[in-house]
Formats: sequence, structure tokens, C-alpha cells
Amino acid sequence: MHVLVTGGAGYIGSHTVKELLRAGYKVTVLDNLFRGHRSAMQLLRGADFIQGDIADRELVAELLKNRGIRAVMHFAALSLTWRQPMCWPCGPWKAASLPPCIIWEMSGVTRFGK
Repeated sequence: MHVLVTGGAGYIGSHTVKELLRAGYKVTVLDNLFRGHRSAMQLLRGADFIQGDIADRELVAELLKNRGIRAVMHFAALSLTWRQPMCWPCGPWKAASLPPCIIWEMSGVTRFGK
């Protein structure tokens, strides 16, 4: 099965990618490297790395459509949001909540669970 891991170059995401690869999954990582680390991807040979933003609808749609992705694990976030100025449009909450909704909408997922 092919898994898309958003935020896969961050701490939690990269450890998840490592375990997915170890379990035999095909993995594509989507990360904008705002807080992630390209060096993490060098240690995770076997995963495809795409530098981009999960809010980029065209990119996400292309990944979901053309790569045969069957699951998405979402770890992309603006960490340390307490440091972000509250005057940002919509604050850090928009960055944390809107992109997963975009991915869900484009994936065609109709339910969760078994």
C-alpha cells in the first residue's frame, strides 16, 4: 500500500516514515520544510520526497491521483505556534485545520474505520 505522509520531514513524521518503510509500505513524503529537515529525508532512503505545501490543491490532487496513494497520515503543522503573532490572518489555526480538510476533500474518502 502507498501512504502519503504530510510533515514527514519533521520529528514525529520522520519516525513514522521510518516505521512504514520498515513494515514494507511505499511512502511519499510531502513537506514544505518550514520546520522539517531535509537531512531527515536523506536518512530515510526508500521514501519519495516532495517539497511542497499541503495547502497547494493542485500538488495534492496530483499526488493523490497519480501515485496510487491509499492512505494519508497527517503530521504537517506549524509547530511552536505560540511564537506566531496573533495578527496573522486567521492565526495559526487556519494552517493547522484547513489543509487536512483539503486533502480529505480531494481524496474521495467517504468514511473512516474498517
